[in-house]
Amino acid sequence: MKIVLTRAKEDCKHLRKLVDARLKIECIDFPCIEIAPPKEGFALLDEVIRQNHLYDWVFFLSPKAADSFFGRLIELGGHFFHLSPRLKIAAIGRSTADYIREEIGFPVDFVPEQFNSNNFAKEFRSQFVDSTSLTKLQVILPRTEIADDQLIQSFENSLDIFSVPAYDTVLPICSEQATSNLLELFDSNQDLFLTFASSQTVRNFFHLTNQLDLNKYPKTKLFSIGPKTTQSILEIYGEGLQLIEARESSFDSIIDAIENSMVLSH
Repeated sequence: MKIVLTRAKEDCKHLRKLVDARLKIECIDFPCIEIAPPKEGFALLDEVIRQNHLYDWVFFLSPKAADSFFGRLIELGGHFFHLSPRLKIAAIGRSTADYIREEIGFPVDFVPEQFNSNNFAKEFRSQFVDSTSLTKLQVILPRTEIADDQLIQSFENSLDIFSVPAYDTVLPICSEQATSNLLELFDSNQDLFLTFASSQTVRNFFHLTNQLDLNKYPKTKLFSIGPKTTQSILEIYGEGLQLIEARESSFDSIIDAIENSMVLSH
């Protein structure tokens, strides 16, 4: 019994610790995305950071977005206390909030009870948006270049959100040996837990494994971080798989789902 991690290489060390602490099963790293600077560089992000006193909130959707934002702040010669006291921080999920608090050492002012875009918008509006106000809250949204506009649309123009590229996710270079080892693992006919945390990882996995047909491996269970990722899995592989969607959009919730699956299988 093994778990296959398809997140970026930088994430795997942290994820292995989580898996080891809770599941105590072997992890196989097969990164299907690579983190890169924005295609157009950091000029937009740098300008927003310099003018952060003009904004009320910054929304972080991932640890990577927070790491890029604060990393650029340091590169520009500032430190954390050069952020405006006016600027508050919101994180869409537990792992992002924990990263900001524990790794960056900065407080988080809002985390939704449920970790997805729709609930984030609903809970934030109920707590912080005054429908009678003549001015809208000004929000910085650092994110990946390929992100969709679902979160922005969820706020239905109740905020002024400035979306700025903070990083890019690209197809990694994968060695033939790594691919061969993974394919041998699937052919070994053992129980495997295959985890996907984004639609891009699903598409890249399909490409990197030479269009591996997962339907041929009934002992493989797929775990998706959310509805969009699930939709991508179904579009590529069809509906015949053992596919479980995490209750919340976080890797901790994926581990919860794997734990429940392990209990039910015994």
